[in-house]
Amino acid sequence: MPVSLKESCSINLGYPYHKHKTPAESLSRLSSYLNEQKKVDSEIGNDHGASLLEDKVAKLFGMQAALWLPTGTLAQGIAARIHGQQTNSERLLLHPSSHLLLHEEQGYQYAHGCSAKVIGKWRETLTSADISGESGSLFVELPQRHSGGKLPSWNELQGIKDHCKALGMPLHMDGARLWSCRPFYENRSYADIVAGFDSVYVSLYKDIGSMGGAILAGSQVFINDARKWRTRLGGFSVGSWPLIYDALHLIDNRITQMPAFIEKAKQLANGIQHIDNFRIDPVVPHTNLFHILLNVSADKAASARDQVARDSGVWLSDRFWDYEYPNTCAMEFVVGEKALALESEIFTKAMTLFDKALNP
Repeated sequence: MPVSLKESCSINLGYPYHKHKTPAESLSRLSSYLNEQKKVDSEIGNDHGASLLEDKVAKLFGMQAALWLPTGTLAQGIAARIHGQQTNSERLLLHPSSHLLLHEEQGYQYAHGCSAKVIGKWRETLTSADISGESGSLFVELPQRHSGGKLPSWNELQGIKDHCKALGMPLHMDGARLWSCRPFYENRSYADIVAGFDSVYVSLYKDIGSMGGAILAGSQVFINDARKWRTRLGGFSVGSWPLIYDALHLIDNRITQMPAFIEKAKQLANGIQHIDNFRIDPVVPHTNLFHILLNVSADKAASARDQVARDSGVWLSDRFWDYEYPNTCAMEFVVGEKALALESEIFTKAMTLFDKALNP
């Protein structure tokens, strides 16, 4: 079977972001974990594992209850449906870069009967002013992935919470990458960050690096309702347990590693500040994710990436987002275990080659 250019590189900074595991290695790792935990056959199942994981995340978030789901798309669609039914308003207030708008084939509309109003500006985080005079359910992404992983200031975040509370507006967090937010907020707890949100979704595969899955957290009443919709939508197969236990195995270590990932992102971004053709956004990364804004098409950027890969053996990035303007794109970097282990000088050299490939 031919090896792809990405697979042929000695350094791969694309997905998966943690040390690569083949399917066989992943299953072997999971088997070793289960043996270490001395799990008996009666305990290896969806309900037992899910209960452990749900209780753990609910406690971390300071929320009454939590529910495992196979995907974030399902989690957020269910949240949108429940909030809409509770308020008799199917309208969602979404940032233009929301995952629900860009990556879910309008599932909020076709599967759940909701509508959307876009508020805010692409490269800016939402503010309380953006929701002034609005009605519906507000979805806030922390951090905003397509804005370079930006986060609102702590005061602005509290302002959004207070505004929604005053309006009686349901507030939901798209916290797919919530795990990376604590250092920006002066190491406040996840519970402090989440306080004031009516519901929260968090991914178990993006930063945690598990085989898959998501958690939806909220009040006990909200989660009871979400559990019914998970069943109605076929979201809990008999074979879900490997994903659940893989997340249980990884979550504590990944949370511990996260500050180092974020510091490495800052180092990498700082190491390419001198390259005039790069606009790093944000200049100092808020999380373990940042963008480089390029005045070229995504196809041209990908072609330059491939040239660097062939010449240096470094695969820089999988993503060149081109949603914003014609002939521009955002090159995305996410720091996990692989980038953490990389010497910053190697990254700087590879990015210098990338710049030369773009601007010969």
